Amino acid sequence: MPDRESPYVADGKYTATVLAIDNEGPVPKTATGTVVLDVDDDNDNIPLIHNLQPCMCEQAKSLLVTAHDADSYPNAAPYHFKFNNEPGVTDKWKILMKN
Repeated sequence: MPDRESPYVADGKYTATVLAIDNEGPVPKTATGTVVLDVDDDNDNIPLIHNLQPCMCEQAKSLLVTAHDADSYPNAAPYHFKFNNEPGVTDKWKILMKN
């Protein structure tokens, strides 16, 4: 099954050119045809968090978290971030959407 994120798929379409050769007879005959497959997107990639610093200094007031997913909508952005259930985290931190 072709993967929508494959480098061989452009705009959700996989295009293949097929060559047929008939060597019977004194002069070989050829023909070509084009096959275009529409490739749907499966949710087969995980979001990856970029540029996340492993620790923050006490003076820092914020931390920008960005993510990317190779899947297309609706299997990718927008992303939803949340804290784990560690006690006290939500008392000290809050999540705001920037863009």
